[in-house]
Amino acid sequence: MEALGGNYLDFDEHRIEVAISRLRGKLSQAWPHGPVIRTVRGVGYLLVQRWLGQAEG
Repeated sequence: MEALGGNYLDFDEHRIEVAISRLRGKLSQAWPHGPVIRTVRGVGYLLVQRWLGQAEG
């Protein structure tokens, strides 16, 4: 969080989840077969390439 210009203690987990959700929606609209954002529990988020023919889930 410090890299984003904020204090680590001054973040709201819900706000981050909402921002990631909106970003996922924009990515899928702009680039339907492009990368997706995966949640890594206890760690954060990961941008991964979606392969053609790969099932969602």
